[in-house]
Amino acid sequence: MNGASMPVPRRRWRSVGAVVAGFLAIVALSLGTDQVLHVLKVYPPWGEPMAGALFVVATAYRIVYTVLGGYITPRLAPHAPARHALILGLIGLLPGIAGVIANIAKPELGPLWYSVAVAVTGPPCAWLGGALYRGKHYAEAVLSAFLALETFVQEKSGRYDVSGPLLMEQVFFPDRPVLAFNALADQSDRDEQKGLMLLFQGVVFALRNPRAPRALADSSEEALEAIALISLLAKRLERAEPGRS
Repeated sequence: MNGASMPVPRRRWRSVGAVVAGFLAIVALSLGTDQVLHVLKVYPPWGEPMAGALFVVATAYRIVYTVLGGYITPRLAPHAPARHALILGLIGLLPGIAGVIANIAKPELGPLWYSVAVAVTGPPCAWLGGALYRGKHYAEAVLSAFLALETFVQEKSGRYDVSGPLLMEQVFFPDRPVLAFNALADQSDRDEQKGLMLLFQGVVFALRNPRAPRALADSSEEALEAIALISLLAKRLERAEPGRS
């Protein structure tokens, strides 16, 4: 069941759970790393003053963990991953502001810049985590669209014994096509048949390459254009008729 068809109460609880999971991951990892560094005596014992350079270290790994939390939340969200990542960042801003206020009231807690840095980096880092997830999501969408196209070719041709470029060649080869895109009455028709066969093969070569979907994921626009190309080929395949195999 996908996010669109999920009952509203269940979607709402999954939304809350996704944000809570991301938030708890940030808190647990941050405090856990603090404790490990105290035990290893990188940090002084709890309650004792800490050197300014060590606050730089604490800021660095909190930024990393906030990005990770921003990835976890949209990964678990039932819909609108970017919105959930932004909500996580805004919720994290509240304790960040509280930390700044406490630091102003009690300067002995540490340098003020540290509290401010933790507060102001939260929302953009959560957003960045969401952006990283969306990149992966686009890659999965492109790969899923390709696999659906390949399955469509197999189902319409009945050729379940082959896959990949060989499937496209054996199903669409102009001299003996299992499926024809036109009447193959003249050279122009045969050229169109061959051109479409090469397009199908080209999509296979490009998108079965494990690195190709990751490259497309760097740009949502390119990923959507790839899906549009696959959709065009699927429409031509839908209109194809049995050929003289």
